[in-house]
Amino acid sequence: MTLQYKNVLVAVDGSEGAKHAFEKALKISKKSKARLIISHVVDLRSFSRIEPYSLISLTG
Repeated sequence: MTLQYKNVLVAVDGSEGAKHAFEKALKISKKSKARLIISHVVDLRSFSRIEPYSLISLTG
């Protein structure tokens, strides 16, 4: 018995791991004729380093 999915959700962030996850999710969704939902994820912690250069501090 093979699992059949109606929806497949994959999160991507531009990394190699996300690329692999996307390719796997695409394969599964095609095989199951399922809807593929792609969520682009951004790690906001990476922006904390540029806070001193934000527009708010430049205009204030």
